[in-house]
Amino acid sequence: MGVAGCKPCEEDTSTNSQITPIAGLATDEVVPKAGKFFSGKLEGKWLRQGDNVLLGEIKDEKMLWEQIYQHGPSVLSAVNEKTIALNLEGDRHEGAVYGEGEKITWSDGEVW
Repeated sequence: MGVAGCKPCEEDTSTNSQITPIAGLATDEVVPKAGKFFSGKLEGKWLRQGDNVLLGEIKDEKMLWEQIYQHGPSVLSAVNEKTIALNLEGDRHEGAVYGEGEKITWSDGEVW
């Protein structure tokens, strides 16, 4: 790296030498990115059940609230494989995820 030369390479340029990778540094292995939050099943726009009011959109691990609510994004976390949580105005809410992510019933009684 940098400007320093390699002594063996500088001394003899007449041979066909091969570069040997250092173990653990040069591999063809591709490290996969972490999986999507809840396998992406919750991503998309969410309506409140009952009055079908648009609440916002889940994208990645955040609930992006509609502007009328004047909330910044809420970070979602997985409690377990069927439950998520978010903090909103200092209160923690847990939501039970049903089916393939088509419904969430929250601890305050709200259903999306």
